[in-house]
Amino acid sequence: MISLKEITKKYGDLKDIKTVINNITFDIEEGGFLSIIGTSGSGKTTLLNIIGGLDTKFDGEISVFSKNLKKMSDKELSLYRNQNIGFVFQNFNLLNHLTAAENVMLPARFQKNKIDLQKRLDEVFDIIKLPNKQKAYPSELSGGQRQRVAIARALFNQPKMLLCDEPTGNLDRETGIEVLSFFKSLNENSNITVILITHEKHIADMTKRTIRLEEGNIIADIKN
Repeated sequence: MISLKEITKKYGDLKDIKTVINNITFDIEEGGFLSIIGTSGSGKTTLLNIIGGLDTKFDGEISVFSKNLKKMSDKELSLYRNQNIGFVFQNFNLLNHLTAAENVMLPARFQKNKIDLQKRLDEVFDIIKLPNKQKAYPSELSGGQRQRVAIARALFNQPKMLLCDEPTGNLDRETGIEVLSFFKSLNENSNITVILITHEKHIADMTKRTIRLEEGNIIADIKN
């Protein structure tokens, strides 16, 4: 599904060049459940941005569904993200002045296909097990509930994969494990490929595979 070949990412100018990703090669199968773990500055978020088509200035090649991301135009990349990827972030990124339902429907603004919005809303709120929270505002929800709403937003356009940047970083341990169990259920029951970055070992251990990064290098690739 995803193939990365000799990916290298550098920042800076000729006088001060920092290598963030160093000649990384690996594949991710469809339906995979992968965690990328490492300390701050190890290259985790940069790697996730490359997979998500948010960063195209790097050396090497990446293909997703047999399409070379580096050869796509900005319009093609936007379409690729909208049709294939759901993003989940540490800080939830919910708009406080919108209800949970209005936040979840945001991806529909960029979706050309006409769908029954209320039917899809009901489906995703059932999936996240918050059927009665559509009219609630983010301030009226717990941290775990807000992350579930963020996941519902990511699922709204029925993506093939979820890219999650520290999705449990703002949650307590128990709630974090609950959210990861939810990702596991989505992966197993809907065959959604899940790729998440974390610095928490107990979270990484819940995934099927863990890649450990240090200073931009893969130092371990483990099946859990």
